[in-house]
Amino acid sequence: MKILADHSACTDAHNKKQFLFTIDTAPGLWKCSNSDTASSLLLAAKFEDKILSVYINDENGATCNSHPQQIQPSYIFIQ
Repeated sequence: MKILADHSACTDAHNKKQFLFTIDTAPGLWKCSNSDTASSLLLAAKFEDKILSVYINDENGATCNSHPQQIQPSYIFIQ
């Protein structure tokens, strides 16, 4: 996983900047955490070397790689 902080394209519902991140299964797709809690979860996963999984709405048959950059996942999980 890679994490990028303070990117202007990644903000939450209150226009506060959050982390952009990638995961190993879709390294070319940057996802945007959508809250302080989600950003904290990313840091915890990175520091503890945990596996991170995300759920992204797959309506209309979309795949992880077919979504646009800086998409906000519905859920972020640490395994």
